[in-house]
Amino acid sequence: MSKQNKFLAFIDSLTMYKAVLYSLIFLFASSLVASVFDYTYFKPITLLLSLATITSVTVASNFLLSKLYKVIPNPESALITSLILLFLFSPPTTSTEYFTLIIAGIIASSSKYLFNFNMVHIFNPAAIAAVITPLLGFDGAIWWVATPVLIPSTLIVALYLIRKLRRFELALSYFGGLILGLIISKQLTQNNFSTFLPEILISWPTIFFASIMLIEPLTMPNKNKLLNLFGILVGFLGANQYHLGPVFSSPELSLVIGNIFAFVLSNKKRYFLQLINKELVADNTYQFSFRSTPPVSFNPGQYLEWSLSHHNPDIRGIRRYFTISSSPTEKEIKLTFKLFSPPSSFKNEFSKLKVGYKIQASHIAGDFTPQVSADNLVFIAGGIGITPFRSIIRYYLDKNFKKNIYLLYASTNEGDFAFKELFQQASKQIGLQTNYFVSSKGQKITTDTIREIKNYQNYTYFISGPDAMVKHYKSILRSLGIHKIKTDYFPGF
Repeated sequence: MSKQNKFLAFIDSLTMYKAVLYSLIFLFASSLVASVFDYTYFKPITLLLSLATITSVTVASNFLLSKLYKVIPNPESALITSLILLFLFSPPTTSTEYFTLIIAGIIASSSKYLFNFNMVHIFNPAAIAAVITPLLGFDGAIWWVATPVLIPSTLIVALYLIRKLRRFELALSYFGGLILGLIISKQLTQNNFSTFLPEILISWPTIFFASIMLIEPLTMPNKNKLLNLFGILVGFLGANQYHLGPVFSSPELSLVIGNIFAFVLSNKKRYFLQLINKELVADNTYQFSFRSTPPVSFNPGQYLEWSLSHHNPDIRGIRRYFTISSSPTEKEIKLTFKLFSPPSSFKNEFSKLKVGYKIQASHIAGDFTPQVSADNLVFIAGGIGITPFRSIIRYYLDKNFKKNIYLLYASTNEGDFAFKELFQQASKQIGLQTNYFVSSKGQKITTDTIREIKNYQNYTYFISGPDAMVKHYKSILRSLGIHKIKTDYFPGF
């Protein structure tokens, strides 16, 4: 593998938290270089002292509050919040400015615990801190990240993160709402369009806001169909002049209002899951069964964010997103994953859990869920990508939904196939048709495979598995003129 391919593989392997954290570090490094050559208003020592202050305050306060509220702290989340605040508030040069930064950091950390419902925070921590801090008599956010010299670095970060998290539609919705708001408020007209539009991108924090703050998964809607409305709302509010009592319109206020919109329309809870059983279901593939408090309400095919604190976590961190492999009709919450060699520190620690251990999970999300009324379905699974289909098929089986369903299940070796007995049962009871493909034997899913399905153009196709595999099979389907395709996605894959 070339160095370039290794680098691409590395950045693609990063979890959501690592991707955002490293992107912010890259942006800070860019600002530091710019300050060395006097391309910013701030001296290098000012930026470094600002970084030391905000990170130490935010991380320390987050750690102390997590102990007080008895939740698992996420150091990456605290670092991300501190770096965002660094770019929002003016780097301090006086004691008053230092105190402002300290207060902002404490408010941001506290907001996760004071403004929460079912132990899930409602507001983007940096945004709510920027709203509250001036209400206490301190200076507000100036968004100095919009310095023109940082635009190239910000654009690189934006393109990477939006691609990584697959939030192009959300970013475009936000930008569309912003333009719509400017037109309605008559700030953007035909006469100034050519001059004002570049200013929105260069002198406003538009790019940073859309790619860093807007896309935080815990404070945006957990249903894809609401994301575009969320983006339009936040963009529209950010383009207009208004005030709510002493709080005047600003990017941070528009996001806080958007967070309330997301909270009202989303079901967000934190769950405590007790391990009751674990079993080997295929070669190096384990299924863990949990009892949940409170009970988890979800749709087949959705995912959860799982938190497991452990010593010396590797680059993938202490929080991971995994599909719920059980059906809503089952009493237990099941998680299934494959242990590769070497395993990540998270999976390695998870595999050692003893029966009775309690783990935290939150943020149910995902739209990889066929409509109950849907018929003519083709499920294409690669390796451990079988987990959402296990959930869906178990659900159909328990509900006795008879449908035209094909399962095309591909893996490297014969021993990698999981849940064969379940699929055999579904074959007898609801007519599931399963075909296995072993790549080590030269068996592959091709255009001919799809054509063998009678009236294949009339089916809806669901694809789940490694990203490269999903793209490959999606390309095959497109070449056949098939456009009803859904792919499995969760942040931090």
